[in-house]
Amino acid sequence: MINNEPVFINVSHDTLTVNKKNILTYLGYKKSSKIDTTILETIDSYIAECIKSCSPRGCYLIKNEIEINKKNSILLVDGIPLEIGKKIISTLDHSTALALLICTAGKEVEEFSKSLMESGKYLEGYIVDLIGSELAEATANFIHEEIINNSKSKGLETTNRYSPGYCGWNVIEQFKLFNFFQNNPCDVSLTETALMKPIKSISGIVGIGENVKFNPHGCSFCDLKSCKFKQ
Repeated sequence: MINNEPVFINVSHDTLTVNKKNILTYLGYKKSSKIDTTILETIDSYIAECIKSCSPRGCYLIKNEIEINKKNSILLVDGIPLEIGKKIISTLDHSTALALLICTAGKEVEEFSKSLMESGKYLEGYIVDLIGSELAEATANFIHEEIINNSKSKGLETTNRYSPGYCGWNVIEQFKLFNFFQNNPCDVSLTETALMKPIKSISGIVGIGENVKFNPHGCSFCDLKSCKFKQ
């Protein structure tokens, strides 16, 4: 694959879906829990409102000048080292190109959540915050799907998506990732501590090649200890 200029995508609201089960899990409900109808109606109402108001968009950039150093868990992209950790480097083996991506659900849901909490509606604000996270994930999934389709059209496969801050990849490496793009891609910027603004944003990489594989994420792969979804 040839290095591309960034591909910018405005994501249609119609393509966004929110996993309500994830929202309920974060609220403390378990599979066997009896859920109050009012809570379900509240979640449904806020999902609809948040999807309507958000501004999902993203971009990705293809890089083919890559080198994988499994021994030191370093991925070289245009000669720039990304210290992505043993777990991620092992899944990128056989990649011949790389997709870098940045996307966001926008600032609207974040601001809505903040306004609810400031007015004393803490539960509602928390629910909206959770919905915002799901919308960011849905946006990232859409961009990832675009990368998958683009790769398949060239007879290539893709790996899972991996982000700084997870699986041993230090979040501070966001700065390196963002440096491959000009200015603030999709109006997403970084704080001094490498956190993204708007908050409901996702960055990451996807391996591309003839012999790479996409594997379902499992809890054994992730090293996040405080997770409600941990099996």
